[in-house]
Amino acid sequence: MPDRETTITNFESTMAYYQEFAKDELGLEQSTIDNHKSAITTFLNYSKGIINKDIVKAYLDSNESDSWKTNQLKALRRYLRDFLGLGNWINEFHFSKPKAKIKNIPNDQKIAEFINLLPYKIQLVFLVMYNSGLRINEVLSLRLSNIDFESGMINASELHKKKTKSSWISFVTNQTAKLLDYYCLSGEFESDDDAKLFSMSSRSVQEVFKKTSEEIDI
Repeated sequence: MPDRETTITNFESTMAYYQEFAKDELGLEQSTIDNHKSAITTFLNYSKGIINKDIVKAYLDSNESDSWKTNQLKALRRYLRDFLGLGNWINEFHFSKPKAKIKNIPNDQKIAEFINLLPYKIQLVFLVMYNSGLRINEVLSLRLSNIDFESGMINASELHKKKTKSSWISFVTNQTAKLLDYYCLSGEFESDDDAKLFSMSSRSVQEVFKKTSEEIDI
């Protein structure tokens, strides 16, 4: 498409239409859409609704934070190129390369110490995350029917319905599979294929992880 410029006069209206477009056409999750709307509104206020290459460059140069520029560019590409159809000139602005960060990974002894301090159910959540690589929300969405206890296989293919995220098959160790099987038979869990294994929020799990990490300084 040819490169174009434009001026937006009604910020509220364009944000409402962009939200519909991002949800229906781009298949973005609401949290991503909300982040985009915040970034785009900030840009429109800066540019007073005038959109062209020079103003976008000046806007991105107004903040030295690489992470800020990256987040702004993600939103502006969707809005200027995909929604407004102004052409591909926004692609000339590139994402900053992330700086490598060295992480100090806890050793097995520290991890065992961490697990032993967790409440029983959150121990199981951590072990599934640790073995399988699934995110907290994915583990908390698991149902009895998603797990094959004999093989330790987890079918996570139904956890995401959006276009921008997907999960497939993962595994836990035999030890973790046995612990989960015992948990399901112990009366702690309502034995129903459609029932979620863990009835807790991701925030509550994260708070326990943080508190326990601080206690043993990892």
